[in-house]
Amino acid sequence: MKPAPYPPNSTEELEAITTFEGLLDKRFVMPHLNKFDKVPNTDGHIEIVDEERRPLGKLEVQVRKIPDGETSYSCPVQLVAYSQTISLPFLLVCVDVGSRKAYFRHLDLKQASWELS
Repeated sequence: MKPAPYPPNSTEELEAITTFEGLLDKRFVMPHLNKFDKVPNTDGHIEIVDEERRPLGKLEVQVRKIPDGETSYSCPVQLVAYSQTISLPFLLVCVDVGSRKAYFRHLDLKQASWELS
């Protein structure tokens, strides 16, 4: 008998979250993102802070890895539905790990698919 393996997408998720965190200016954004979590629909939140590092607000975040060079992403309808149930603004962050780029979009019912660039 062998121990259970990590999920098949765990490496991709870790790469995307790590890349996204590396792109953030930590002087003004404090990430609180989970890695290898089992929570559906969200990877955590980011907190916006001022020059004195005082909190200004929070944004809930879902991070997804996209193929290198990709410029579009079709958002699952369940993620859009989740965005309608929470009180915080909800961002979908799509990360092109190879190019070290992250694209984000505030989710609402009108934006289930869009161009990232």
